[in-house]
Parts: sequence; C-alpha cells; structure tokens
Amino acid sequence: MSKLSICLLTYNRMDYAKLTIDSLFAHLVVPPDYEIYLHIADDGTPNPDYIPTLMNYMVAAYRDAPGMQQEAIVIGSTNSEQGGYGKNYNLAMQACHLDADYVMPIEDDWVLARDLVIEDLVRVFNDYPDVGCIRLGYLSYTQELRGTVIASNNNKYLLLDPTSDEPHVFAGHPRLETVKWAQEVGPWPEGYLPGETEFRVSVMQARKGIAWPMDLTRSCGDLFQHIGTVRSY
Repeated sequence: MSKLSICLLTYNRMDYAKLTIDSLFAHLVVPPDYEIYLHIADDGTPNPDYIPTLMNYMVAAYRDAPGMQQEAIVIGSTNSEQGGYGKNYNLAMQACHLDADYVMPIEDDWVLARDLVIEDLVRVFNDYPDVGCIRLGYLSYTQELRGTVIASNNNKYLLLDPTSDEPHVFAGHPRLETVKWAQEVGPWPEGYLPGETEFRVSVMQARKGIAWPMDLTRSCGDLFQHIGTVRSY
C-alpha cells in the first residue's frame, strides 16, 4: 500500500489557503488503496484559531472530494512559530516523512485547475528510479535549461539536466516527491525569505532527479496556477 502526504505550507492567508484546499480535492485523483495523510504547516500565524479552522476545513473538503475514495485519513500540523519559510518546511517534512512514501508540498496560494492523476506521476518514479521529484508548476528559466525527454504511461516528461546554467532547476512550486529524494536533498536553509530560500535549495542542493510533465502542463503554468497577490511574509 502506497502512502501519500499532502502538506499545505501556510502563514496567515485563510482565504487563499481555503481556495488551495478546495482546488486540490476537487481535482486530485488518488487510487483507493493509498493511505492519505493530510498535514498543515503553519509558520506561526498570530490567530490561535488559524490551524484548527484550516484542519476542520481540510477534513470537510477531503470527505466531499470526488477523487478521494479513502475513508481513513490522518491529519497533523506543525507550527514553526515565525521561524521562517525554511524552518516551516523542515518541521513539516520531519512529520510527513514518518509515514509517507510520497509527499506533495503546496503553498497556500496555488490552485489546481485540472484533474491530476497521482498514479500517473508515481509511475514515473517506478519507471525511472533516478527521478525523485516532479515539478507541477510553471517552468521558468533565465539561462540555458537543458533536459532529456523521457516517457511513462504514454506521457512525456522533461528530465532536467542538473548541469544546466539555469539556477532554478528546482523551484518551490507544487510538486510530488519521494521521501527518499527529499531526504537526500536534506534540510532547507533557514533564516531566509521564501524566494531566496528556494534559490539556495536550487543552486546548492536539489538539482538531480527532477522531471517536468510536458503533456500535463505548459511552461507558463496551467495545471497549477499561482494566485498569490498578498505577501505572507
């Protein structure tokens, strides 16, 4: 039985977080034999009701989800107490990695716009053991970005070249990753703002084993859409 953890990274953006949750469970399709773990990672929102409110909302949305056939779920939370983006992520992964084979980290201002079949993505990990992370947002680049086209279940993926000049081979967008890959990358640097944190992860740690689904999303990003206009930090 495979185990999937869905982790919402959030800070003080209730409306955005609810939109993200609604979109996930409206469009995610997960096989019935999967165990699902839901996790909320908050960076110390001042409102003490923030985490409990989101937890209740997430459970209700999950139970109404058309693509979720599992009855039993486990939901947890972490609070990094305004320790910053890197600390919030690290605490969440310490909890998520205890039970999961795969983790889908998603920030509280991304919405899933179309159906996404998790098993199609997991099959890539099985077909290509060196792949450990599938980026699901837009594919940005400012310098030469190289890759190799691979195929899995009649879908094409761009396996990104870790030696590309482009610094953002990895990006902190929505993604599906194996616990093994994430643990090899290691903890994220702490004490930096979100954009700088992701840049440091990308140029120093996470460059190998990253694929991007060419048939599921366009480079501009139309599978997951970024809706954030209000900064959380």
